[in-house]
Parts: sequence; structure tokens; C-alpha cells
Amino acid sequence: MAIEVTTRATDDGGRPNLYQSSAGRSFFDEAQNVLAAVDAARQRGDFRGAIRGLNNLGNAYESFGKYDEAIDYHSRSLAIAEEIGNQQAVASSLYKIGAAHVNLEKYDQAVVYYARSLAILEGIGNQQGVASI
Repeated sequence: MAIEVTTRATDDGGRPNLYQSSAGRSFFDEAQNVLAAVDAARQRGDFRGAIRGLNNLGNAYESFGKYDEAIDYHSRSLAIAEEIGNQQAVASSLYKIGAAHVNLEKYDQAVVYYARSLAILEGIGNQQGVASI
């Protein structure tokens, strides 16, 4: 069964892209294209694009019920966000990892990730983010 995703690995700005429709290509084929775009984004210093692409992959895997894979991609995003010091992206990735743990019914793990995300959001003064947790 083909899943509708983009035939292009990047959007018009060269950022990793996943959610535009295409015909006939499977999600898993497209995921490889997005990973190539993530690598290219990192090589040219577009770390925000790499973070976005990895989180998009994590979100997609989570929507297919592949929670361990989702955690893997969100963890890769987290590593880049930490590397560049983007606290908002760190908090977002931590939250997404927590959500995947909830779906795996690993609630103790989820609480750890949610708490870390919450602490960062409070620290940077993101009240909307705090309220969403």
C-alpha cells in the first residue's frame, strides 16, 4: 500500500520535507529521501532544517504505530538541538519522545521526558509550551 508523501526530499527552501502528496512512492522510500535531505542540511549548516526533517520522520513513524523508530528519530533531533543549543527544539524533541513512550505504555519513561521538557520551557519563559504539557 502506497502512503502519500512528498516526491521531493526538500521544500522550495531546501529544507527536509515529508508531507506533500505524491503518487506511487511508499513512505519508506520517501523516508530515505528525507534522510538524505537531513544529511545535506547538516552539511550546509542548516541544523534547524535537519531537526525539522528528523522530527517529521519521527512523527510519521509514530502515526504508523512504529514508536521505537519514532523515538530514534526524535532522539537524533534532540542530539542536534542540544549540540546547537536550541532550547526550544530540545524541549520539543523531549516532549515528542515522551509522547512516544506513552504510546508504548512506558509511563515512567514518558514522565522523565515530559519533566525535562517542562523544565526547559519554564526556563526559557515559554508559557504556551508549559501550558500544553
